Amino acid sequence: MAIDFDAIRRDYPLETVVAKVVQLRRSGANKVACCPFHADKTPSLVLYKDQTYHCFGCSAHGDVLDFVAGTQRTSISCAIRYLTGGNAPVLDEIDQQRRAQEMRQREAAQAKHAQDAVQGARSRWQRALPVDGTENGYLTRKNVAPYGCRREGDNLLVPIFDEQGLIASVQSIPPEAGGKKLFHAGAPVKGGTFTIGDAKDGPIVIAEGFATGATVQMATGHLVVIGFSKGALVRTAELAAKRYPGRAIIIAADVNGVDEAQAASDAVGGRVALPDLQGADGTDFNDQAGHYGLDDVAAVFVDRAPLPLAVLSPADWQGIKPPVREWKVEGLVPNHQATLLTGAGAAGKSLLSQLLCTCAGMGMPFLGVNVDRCPTLYITCEDDNDELHRRQQAICDGLEMPLGATRGHVHLLSLYGEMGNELCTFDDKRTLVTAKRYREIVQTAQALGVRLIVLDNTSHMFTGNENARSEVAAFVNLANAMARDIDGAVILVGFPNKAGDSYSGSTAWENQVRSRLFLETPKNEDGIVIDPDYRVLRNEKANYARKGSEIGFMWQNGTFVLPPKAEDGAPAGPQFTDAHAWAALQEIDARWRASNPFSAAYNSPERYLGNWLQYRFKLSGKAASAQIKRWGAAGIIQTETYDTRNGKQGLRVVNWPDRPCGSAGEGL
Repeated sequence: MAIDFDAIRRDYPLETVVAKVVQLRRSGANKVACCPFHADKTPSLVLYKDQTYHCFGCSAHGDVLDFVAGTQRTSISCAIRYLTGGNAPVLDEIDQQRRAQEMRQREAAQAKHAQDAVQGARSRWQRALPVDGTENGYLTRKNVAPYGCRREGDNLLVPIFDEQGLIASVQSIPPEAGGKKLFHAGAPVKGGTFTIGDAKDGPIVIAEGFATGATVQMATGHLVVIGFSKGALVRTAELAAKRYPGRAIIIAADVNGVDEAQAASDAVGGRVALPDLQGADGTDFNDQAGHYGLDDVAAVFVDRAPLPLAVLSPADWQGIKPPVREWKVEGLVPNHQATLLTGAGAAGKSLLSQLLCTCAGMGMPFLGVNVDRCPTLYITCEDDNDELHRRQQAICDGLEMPLGATRGHVHLLSLYGEMGNELCTFDDKRTLVTAKRYREIVQTAQALGVRLIVLDNTSHMFTGNENARSEVAAFVNLANAMARDIDGAVILVGFPNKAGDSYSGSTAWENQVRSRLFLETPKNEDGIVIDPDYRVLRNEKANYARKGSEIGFMWQNGTFVLPPKAEDGAPAGPQFTDAHAWAALQEIDARWRASNPFSAAYNSPERYLGNWLQYRFKLSGKAASAQIKRWGAAGIIQTETYDTRNGKQGLRVVNWPDRPCGSAGEGL
């Protein structure tokens, strides 16, 4: 027997199911919500009375079963089981025949309704009046030409053509700001376009919405094909590529639709053009023209030369085994590298930076901290392409994603072995002069839509005097300018000084930046590394956030990961290894010999061994208590009297073991 889909849709109303996933609000006769199928900041998912939905941002549509299958990332059959608990209603043969007849009648009625709607849209277009010579509030407010649009009362009427070049629908746009743009009810909009301009050669521009398309055409003279939603950009670009073979395609993106624009660009091998608002209000090219004029818009669409820097895409390494590392001294001096041996280093700043760029590019939490997803560019002056490949493979393995997923989101650039990596120089008057490398980096980032750049490191890119306050301040200000030019953020990777301070050189490094992070491998009060795999990233300066917060994490399989949870559910600190246990037992023995032993009793907080283990080795309270019990059960330590006159007792090492963590021989 067949499944009774209509009964499922009736028993599990779409609105009820959707409300369990996203927050709904009313908009006219329908309900709307932020779409769960893409990064939606404003509600673009509409629920209709016929128990269907459609997203005008990503074009997702369907009924309750499609919604469940999409949000659960499963099949329709699994969605049915999810809704019904495995007890789906079924139809007998007579019901199936009846339903099939009803379906044919419904489809015929829908086709007739759509046909009538198209005729209605065409009739509206025929009745509408020309705009030429007549003021229209919307065109005046947007300062664009009508391009053949008509007027319907005070509203602008924009035609929407099907693939055969016939009007399929119309869009009515009211004159006032914030007014609701409406399509002709029931007439098909999907796949519909409106082309303006008549350029016989040059690029084709794909735009979302009439005002954006009209602005770009006025500024550039290019032929512009307009789609009518972010979700329609891919389809519109594909139609344009088919209709105008061989011509370059540019996607005129809205700043709120970069992902959709990039998808359209990828589909046709085009490129994305973003409005350069320079911090002004707005989201699209019409807003840019309003602030800075059409010439400013035209400059964005000027054909660009190939990227001035040879940027690597980690996706190109998909399916390729990372090259075997070559050594001059096994494990110490790698081949093709200049090895620098210093103290206070090797904490993993470069690895951490590349991990951060990957997490930000993919929109994944960075060591448990949320990020703002954006395209990223990691630039290194000290590692070659092979090292970047090895590191990226380990990072992607740790994040459980393929290298190919990073395409278009994560960009890497090695300047290893190249001369002229300085971002600026200083003339005879110690005035900063921007260098060629700075301009190349900014131009490359802007071409790729990058919003986060990591510069690794300052010793190669800052050639001034690190102790000269004015030069350091000028360099940091240049980095701020770079952040402004890419409409994003810049991270400078530097070094601590020889004295162990967390930054080297003038205090201008501290004073000029607004946020400073410090990565270290923690040590105890005796200067001994607690765990060589454990790291702490600490916020040492935060003008815009809480200072002093820190993240603890571990090196594992070539990348950084969060440590396992402690017994109390909190993130664990370093793992308590045999080396730590030996150090602890030696301290217990030394305290006994000095007649100031530790105590196993909680009521002696100054002497309680558990408190000392927590402080020295970053253990949780439960982990420290468990370790004391383990040593006691193994007969390694016990409580004895050390002051017979006063009857005072303390812990003593009575049996030095082969494995210091107890009979189980494990770390906690």
